[in-house]
Amino acid sequence: MLEAPIWYRISTKQQGQKWIVDPFIPEDMKKNERPSDRIIKLTGNELLYDYPYEVAGKGVKANPGIVQVVANSSFIIKVQNYEWFKIQLEEGTFKWVKTYPRSENESGPLVQFDLSNEKITLRTATRYFDIDGDSSLSLQNWLQPGTYVADKVNNGWARIQTPFGWKVVNLDRAPLERPKGITETQETVKLTSGTKTYYFPLTGEICHKAGTFKDQQALSFEKWISPQGVNWYHISTFSGIVWVPEKPLSE
Repeated sequence: MLEAPIWYRISTKQQGQKWIVDPFIPEDMKKNERPSDRIIKLTGNELLYDYPYEVAGKGVKANPGIVQVVANSSFIIKVQNYEWFKIQLEEGTFKWVKTYPRSENESGPLVQFDLSNEKITLRTATRYFDIDGDSSLSLQNWLQPGTYVADKVNNGWARIQTPFGWKVVNLDRAPLERPKGITETQETVKLTSGTKTYYFPLTGEICHKAGTFKDQQALSFEKWISPQGVNWYHISTFSGIVWVPEKPLSE
């Protein structure tokens, strides 16, 4: 089925009230933006845009090479899924590039490729695994932020050299599992029968369902404040280390 278009009625100075269909709204684009550390390879044929939205004549040609994105965003238009990546140029400005092919002769950046032992950056503490796709929530082996040598990129995964040998990391999930802005703390957190805990602050996987805890207090060792102003606390429980929001999240 085709996605139904959205119409808006607007007031204009010269033509009065008019209807427009599916207009570009930057604020709506921002809602779909998710942080990412994914590595992509630009061929130089891609067009870069100020927003994850194509406008005829507004794109600028990309420079070829390896880049590390700072966010991604996905949109379903009609029956096709469009994925965009946000990158930061050398002069500091941000641009968006689309992965879905523009035409038969133009394609988006490469998301699977080999590297010649090039260095990539882990911007936050990142979990590591033995094989691609093995992102079990119970595995809590972490690498510290820093620069690592990589030899392969497979979509959001990268194979890197670590003190423990060659390992793989999920660069799409990294800034969601360990978002920037976490601080040390020793605040007391109230747990009740309605408390839900989460493996990570931004990925949504529930560790403890409501009804797990009786009324009690726990001492947190880390705190993170979400962009929406929600206080998250890192605590130790009888079944592992988890994150708990100060108040239940609205569903």
